[in-house]
Amino acid sequence: MMMTRRRTRSTTGVGRTRRRSWRYRHVVLVPYGRSSFQFEDPTQRPPRGYSNILGGLLRWYFPGIVNFPTGGCDVAWRWAHYSLAEDPLGRGTAADMVVAKFWKYFKRAEGKENACDDVLHQLARKRVTGMHYEARIQCVRDWHADRFVHMSKEDARDTLMQPWQYLQNPPQYVGNDDRCFRAMVMWWTCPQYLKKHEEGKAKRAEMRGGSHIQGSIPISLHLQKEEVRTGAKPNVFAVLKKMKQRKTPDPETGSLWVNPQSETQCTAYVSKFKQKHGEDANPEAEDFDPEVAVLAGEGLKHGRLWFGDGCVDPARVPSLRQIRRGRKSGQPEEEMAAKEQAAQSKGRRGSRCSAAATDDAADATAAADDAAAAGTDELAHEPDGSVFSTGESSSSTLLHVDAATAHSDPGDTYHRQQHEHHPEHEPR
Repeated sequence: MMMTRRRTRSTTGVGRTRRRSWRYRHVVLVPYGRSSFQFEDPTQRPPRGYSNILGGLLRWYFPGIVNFPTGGCDVAWRWAHYSLAEDPLGRGTAADMVVAKFWKYFKRAEGKENACDDVLHQLARKRVTGMHYEARIQCVRDWHADRFVHMSKEDARDTLMQPWQYLQNPPQYVGNDDRCFRAMVMWWTCPQYLKKHEEGKAKRAEMRGGSHIQGSIPISLHLQKEEVRTGAKPNVFAVLKKMKQRKTPDPETGSLWVNPQSETQCTAYVSKFKQKHGEDANPEAEDFDPEVAVLAGEGLKHGRLWFGDGCVDPARVPSLRQIRRGRKSGQPEEEMAAKEQAAQSKGRRGSRCSAAATDDAADATAAADDAAAAGTDELAHEPDGSVFSTGESSSSTLLHVDAATAHSDPGDTYHRQQHEHHPEHEPR
């Protein structure tokens, strides 16, 4: 009789790759833009992408519920929460373990170590948000699959279930942490989440289509694939435009654009490009101009370019105010190089120190100092609005939540601060 081996956490997912940490050591990652990498050698692409490996590490070292320094606790909804979970063996925090393990799979580009760390932290921030977003969807699909009902990912995204239904299919990365999963279910079934869910549905309906056709591969790797295919450096604007157009026209509108906003973005960029460089200028034959992208979007949107974000080094992106004062696209990069040299001479650069810090980052630091002086705690008031009560009964109450109490209003067990955003509904 053949015995079947039970699949455990150590033999699935990242567990297999962890034992082969030497496999990609020859692959060097180069930072590209704010939150993506390129391979130093485009012809040496590993079978598993760097974002895939990072996602596996984030699930492996998921800390569950973390305690805030000022009291209270919450699920680790954010990447910032990983730095609050100390490793029992004294190897640092969960965030430290993720970063250390990731750089065992790849190498950082020489001379750009700090920039690589900055990009990694930006990637981790988005991956943690997406991890929880996908977890709820997978719970819905698993519950229906157990009843032999096929449900697509698109339908599962818009389907809400009762607490007792969610509790039957915990996400794999939560494991046996029942306390953590019950807290997650309480958020998924509370009135505040329902409101955010409906707002997200309305925004998706307004888009009238997808955002691009590039799939899960970042634009940086699409540019490298095009370079390997053609043997020449591709034009950034031409690739961006290609990623926003269908191969066949839409049967209803007859348009090739994936949505109306994509056409508006490309048209605005071309218009501003011609205004700056002349009517005969062709953006598909010249380098991408971040200053034109800022003008096309009438400034930065939440610190990002309205069009082409992620395709340019943030140090080369001026703000609209800086452009009006006469600062050009090349000047921010020169200023950041001077700041980096000054920081090196004073020995104040750390592993997470940004080599491309901007004037906006300095303003954010000043705002954080003001908040700290006012006695506030950023981590205890995350925008996800899912903070447990800071009283002594928070943990004990949560530990005794059962299916019956999960049907009640989550506000009876712990209070949630009212904020505007939640990880599931942030732009991904």
